[in-house]
Amino acid sequence: MRVVIRIKTPNGNELVIEGESLQQIADELRNIGIELKDFFLHRKELEIIPRAEKIGKMIEEDISNLFEVTDKGPLPIVDISHLSVRESILLILYGAHIIQNRGLRAGHIVDLLRQRGFTSSTSSVYARIAELKKDGFILKDKDELRLTKRGLDLVKSRILQKIRA
Repeated sequence: MRVVIRIKTPNGNELVIEGESLQQIADELRNIGIELKDFFLHRKELEIIPRAEKIGKMIEEDISNLFEVTDKGPLPIVDISHLSVRESILLILYGAHIIQNRGLRAGHIVDLLRQRGFTSSTSSVYARIAELKKDGFILKDKDELRLTKRGLDLVKSRILQKIRA
């Protein structure tokens, strides 16, 4: 049985802890100084939130090793040849969100994809961006593209899993 615990932090981040059993999650939490019973009884609420934010930052730092930061934005340094152009766009935007807390211009995304060896035409990449906007995975904020919550969830649930496989 798969067990999942979600922790919302005051700044809107979400920490997800998964395990094969409640005991495994309890052990992981104990390793960082949190007792599972306190989650359910809310005894240490003020202590849990800062720790949850710290843990969330540690998880995001682990993800940042998938990217090299360039002047155009985060360049994936892992093999993404098995990803579609749409998935690669989402991954690049995810890197910008996690590492740099910003969005990216469409032209920068095209440049980053080319640096990773994608041979899709500029118009093809712009078409995929339009599809992702229409599907609700990204949005345009001023002149930058950003992931929506739906886009973030897709990257976390599918694309990062594909990379790790």
